[in-house]
Amino acid sequence: MPDKTKAISLKRQNYLEIIYDLCKEHGSATTKGIASKLKVKMPSVTEAVKNLSEEGFVNYTARQAITLTEKGLQTAEELDNRHTILEEFFSSLGCSHAEASRTACLVEHDIDSNISEKLASLTSIIKSGKIKI
Repeated sequence: MPDKTKAISLKRQNYLEIIYDLCKEHGSATTKGIASKLKVKMPSVTEAVKNLSEEGFVNYTARQAITLTEKGLQTAEELDNRHTILEEFFSSLGCSHAEASRTACLVEHDIDSNISEKLASLTSIIKSGKIKI
């Protein structure tokens, strides 16, 4: 499976994740909500969202709700899936939830999809007790 996340910058990946989370929670995102979550100024959000819109990741019109396109949704879901896999892996190694989540956030942007799937398999083996950590 091609890795959709490699085509966009870390900054844009972070924006997509926040938009994805806000859309799951509220049905859509706003520049104010994104700015609040990322702790950045609204003009920075507007510029980033415009760029994401031009690249086909989000639906954006000034002063209206922001939603993900199919392309944006697929990319955000891939990042979310990787985060979940990595968080479970680090938790299975004995990391606290906070440490596992923080580390997953750092790694999810750089890891290939096939490696995250292998980590998911390894996590299953660890959880089954066949490997003791």
